[in-house]
Amino acid sequence: MHDQSDVPSIHEPDDPLVTALASLPRRPAQPRLAESFQRRLATESATRPRISRAMIVGLAALLVLAVGMGWWRERQLRLDEALKAQGQLATALQSVSTGARMAAIDATVRDGQRGDAVEQALITALLTDPNTNVRMAAAEALGRVARPDVLRQAVRRALVAESSPFVQTALLHVAQRLAVADRRAAIAPLLVRSDIDPMVSSDARERAREQTKGDSR
Repeated sequence: MHDQSDVPSIHEPDDPLVTALASLPRRPAQPRLAESFQRRLATESATRPRISRAMIVGLAALLVLAVGMGWWRERQLRLDEALKAQGQLATALQSVSTGARMAAIDATVRDGQRGDAVEQALITALLTDPNTNVRMAAAEALGRVARPDVLRQAVRRALVAESSPFVQTALLHVAQRLAVADRRAAIAPLLVRSDIDPMVSSDARERAREQTKGDSR
């Protein structure tokens, strides 16, 4: 055990620096020190830059504008790519190779390409291509990617003069996508022709009589 007389007393510091500080004369506090501090604090607060409501609105507007520009740029890139693909389809359908024309139509369906240019290129192939298989492929592609109104007009135009029973049958099949009234209007040219294979003619009459579920006409 240690003798308590060996432990320094907290009332008797043995640090010379503390002893020296304690011997320094006290300086009286400045008058109204608290008031002076409060005035300086108020001045500092008044001069500090503040974010106004108008600045917040402006920053928000800039953020919205930046996001909008990014979206617009992305949309333009997608449109450019779509136009490029559509141009490639139109060019490919002019190829002398039947295989190349078929491959272009298949790629159009596989990639889900849509739009006026795609529809017009497929309609041109349907109405003018010399190869039966290409015309059939064009008909089937229109059935998948064309808008109903465009499809109705394309089927009707093709059935006016199409001579191949295979293409005629393909057109009757894709016409099933249409509403009953539109389907009947599209098939109508085939019903009045006398040069149609009896089986195709019978199929056309049957499809013209069919009613979609819930249709009362």
